[in-house]
Amino acid sequence: MTLSTFTYKPDWEKAQARWEAFWDLEPTDRPCLLVTAPRTDGEEITLPPLADDEHRWMNPEYVLAVTLRYLETHYLGGETPPAARYFMAATTMGCGEHLVFHEGGIALRPTMTSLDQPLGWHPGPDDPWRPRVAAVCNRLMEAGAGRFIVPLPGQFEHLDLLNMLRGEELMLDLLTEPELCEARLQELRPLSYENDLYLRGLL
Repeated sequence: MTLSTFTYKPDWEKAQARWEAFWDLEPTDRPCLLVTAPRTDGEEITLPPLADDEHRWMNPEYVLAVTLRYLETHYLGGETPPAARYFMAATTMGCGEHLVFHEGGIALRPTMTSLDQPLGWHPGPDDPWRPRVAAVCNRLMEAGAGRFIVPLPGQFEHLDLLNMLRGEELMLDLLTEPELCEARLQELRPLSYENDLYLRGLL
């Protein structure tokens, strides 16, 4: 793999080589370390005005500013990747109008009053959230070239997603109807797989 250098991690070549040896099960001179510490010599980054909590997670310029402010105010020691801050935009995909945005993240309102009902989760090419997620990812990729890494956007894990779609009643469903729970999970998996391929294509 070609070694890269990044503005926010000038010694990344050494760090990347150590990570590659670690993942190849080869001996390294020391353990891989994730070390961060505040620093005060970086550029001051002012966050854009925040309209609402949806803006916090879905506005490309705001998400980028959060990443830049973090990278400018933190020393990345050891093998700490110079990565964009985790962005939750991709968890919106397939969720339609059932989302709740708040300061700490993005939640999904239950859509199923029983396991027999449709899932209420519809990712895919017609998903209105898909282009908005792409806009966030593309902005980070554009700004991050040579400066920082953009991690793969994450989705809800299958059981977590089913739990959000069904609500707290899923805990009882798992006990009383495990086969039906597994059947619903089987429905989620191919949809999630296609969604994951799309997200990987953005990078």
